[in-house]
Amino acid sequence: MTICFQRWHNMKKIVFIAGIHGVGKTTFCKKIQEDVAIKHYSCSSLIKANSEYIETSKAIDKAERNQLVLIEALNQISDKKLLLDGHFCLIDKSNSVLRLKDSVFESLNLSAVVVLTCDVKTIHSRLKERDGATFDIELLQQLQDAELEMAIRISSKLNIQLIHYHSGEPLKKITAFISTL
Repeated sequence: MTICFQRWHNMKKIVFIAGIHGVGKTTFCKKIQEDVAIKHYSCSSLIKANSEYIETSKAIDKAERNQLVLIEALNQISDKKLLLDGHFCLIDKSNSVLRLKDSVFESLNLSAVVVLTCDVKTIHSRLKERDGATFDIELLQQLQDAELEMAIRISSKLNIQLIHYHSGEPLKKITAFISTL
């Protein structure tokens, strides 16, 4: 089954939009879609729609199972070019940074990675406003550092383009790059 999935999946152009909760992945993807005809999917939405997943907090306890659900959900998508927003790292139930396995990203067969970063105090405020609760600033900084580190490692390992976007920068280079895929 995995071999068949990977062969079919190879035809897709998937740009992975990575970043921690509250960094602005959804807003970023909407802005990209203003200039580029491309569909946007959220990893968490795909997981929720294809499993019994119930989010009670941003801390997770079934990361591995969720990633298998994600891979199967992507298999059902017919779009040939898409933005997929998600995470390289999450917070586990013990409030520690959890790095997802490299094999997950190898299975996704990504074409490029755009990692978003932002001042963690801004992220902290966004999460508090949006969700009513958040992690402390130090943990958010550890998570964002790990996310960037994983983005660098995975894009290098997969030999794909990595773009680091810091909140507020112009999008022209990124939209131009995505248009060429």
